[in-house]
Amino acid sequence: MSFIELSDVTKEYKLPNGQKIIALENINLNIEKGEFLSLVGSSGAGKSTLIKLLIREDIPSNGKITVADRDITKIKNHEIPYYRRQIGVVFQDFKLLAQKNVEENIAFALEVCEATNIEIKDKVSQILAMVGLVDRAKNYPHELSGGEKQRVAIARAMVGLPQILMADEPTGNLDPVNSQEIINLLIKINKLRNTTVILATHNQEIINYLARRVVTMADGKIVSDEKIGKLINIKNKNSKKLNDINKPN
Repeated sequence: MSFIELSDVTKEYKLPNGQKIIALENINLNIEKGEFLSLVGSSGAGKSTLIKLLIREDIPSNGKITVADRDITKIKNHEIPYYRRQIGVVFQDFKLLAQKNVEENIAFALEVCEATNIEIKDKVSQILAMVGLVDRAKNYPHELSGGEKQRVAIARAMVGLPQILMADEPTGNLDPVNSQEIINLLIKINKLRNTTVILATHNQEIINYLARRVVTMADGKIVSDEKIGKLINIKNKNSKKLNDINKPN
């Protein structure tokens, strides 16, 4: 069995007028431990919906999702926080705490897991060195560049040493130079810690630069799965309808 396995996964949403929208339809996908996979497709393709299911923010309407041999569609609500500790998530908009400095933003992820002060100090120091932000530890988010903010977000996601890192359009707000630096950091994390990385993006240059496995989605379906793939430009019929129910994809 693969490290992550989706079997016949379908996700439906209901619009206010009662109409059903299929965000994901019969998704079958296997991801191995330590793999670096790019998930591509334009708005409405189903990328973000798939990530929400994997982090157990939502559950499928039908189908089964297993992570490390565990069916996450059946875990109880009180077990979800413990499951999420093995997953780091990075978003396009950083989601940093403005009133906390870099060090405190990263430490906060450990504090909510009730780590000891010694553990927090050691792990924060290590992760700051990994992402190249030792000299920015005392700076606040408003004092950082976009690339530095995203590095902090990645550090916060990785400080608990999760088995999986999910990055949802992490370079969407960055210029090409900072984008490449962030991608190089994700590659470094993947190699050094054998972390399974799932990168959701629509950036053609990033896909070509990575030259790794690419799963292309359109209208909630997987339309291509290439070992070394390229972005396929496919218009999604679902885009407007899914935006109507505020379910970004």
